[in-house]
Amino acid sequence: MENTPKEYLVLLYYCFTPIENPEEFREEHHLWCLANRLNGRIIIASEGLNGTVSGSRQDCE
Repeated sequence: MENTPKEYLVLLYYCFTPIENPEEFREEHHLWCLANRLNGRIIIASEGLNGTVSGSRQDCE
């Protein structure tokens, strides 16, 4: 087994745009992050979203 450290990235993003149903959008976004092995915190409101997630380089790409 090789002891090569795995490279991780942190992605920061935001978008100020109206979101009609923040709760529904949040669930869809959450499931997408889980499916793509991304961890972090995302704030979703009717005014837009702000997120910080991390994962392996491959998953972030």
